[in-house]
Amino acid sequence: MVKVKTKQAKENKTVRGEGTVAAISFEAVDGATVKGVLKGDGLETWAMLLVGPEGTNPYEFAGSGRKVKVAPVVLQRGMGTYEIRFDAPVTVAWKLKVKPPPKTKGAVPK
Repeated sequence: MVKVKTKQAKENKTVRGEGTVAAISFEAVDGATVKGVLKGDGLETWAMLLVGPEGTNPYEFAGSGRKVKVAPVVLQRGMGTYEIRFDAPVTVAWKLKVKPPPKTKGAVPK
């Protein structure tokens, strides 16, 4: 069984869940930032990828064993569903914060 909750607050989105999964999915746009924590038995950073709608987003996960930290990373692979993929299904709990890209100031080009 997989439980997922999404909360929108001040333009930031928190994605929480737990279960036995092969990937953790969340929605984001190009330029958004994601950070968070994954907890579970046997988490191996070498067996994890951050993948966006347009391919793999360069990133190295930190930690191993019971806890992996996702340090802030700018998403650079398009708008849509991003995933943290595991080499094989793992039992994990996660809390991710997705922050939208910075707002641009100035005139809009015609």
